Formats: sequence, structure tokens, C-alpha cells
Amino acid sequence: GLSGRALTTLSDAVLAKVVKLAAGRIPVVGVGGIMNPGDARRKLDLGASLVQVYTGMIYAGPGLVGDIVKHL
Repeated sequence: GLSGRALTTLSDAVLAKVVKLAAGRIPVVGVGGIMNPGDARRKLDLGASLVQVYTGMIYAGPGLVGDIVKHL
């Protein structure tokens, strides 16, 4: 399967649609292609309530979480 950067464009498009459909009734989690703080910020800007980091931690290590928090 695909993971990481390969999912970024598709996951952003799906996220935007789900956020619109949810219309603030439920929290939406941004996933797919979060490899750096800018990716996390983009998911939040698209309307995600929070983000899930998976593949990014494999490549960047657990310090990625601290970097994301620091830059938000």
C-alpha cells in the first residue's frame, strides 16, 4: 500500500470533503503524508481537529512530534 508523501494530495482532498460534510458536528482527524510541521499545519488549516503522524515518525523519529508542536 501507499503511505507517507505519496498520500499527501489525495488525503488533503479527502480531508477537505470530510470536513465540509461533517460541518463541525464531529472532530475530523487529518492523516496521510504528514512528514514535517508544514504538513501538519496544512491539515489543520484544511479543518482537521487533530493530526495523526505515522510514516513521518518512521523517517524523522519521535522528535517530529516536538517539531510539529513547536511550529504550531
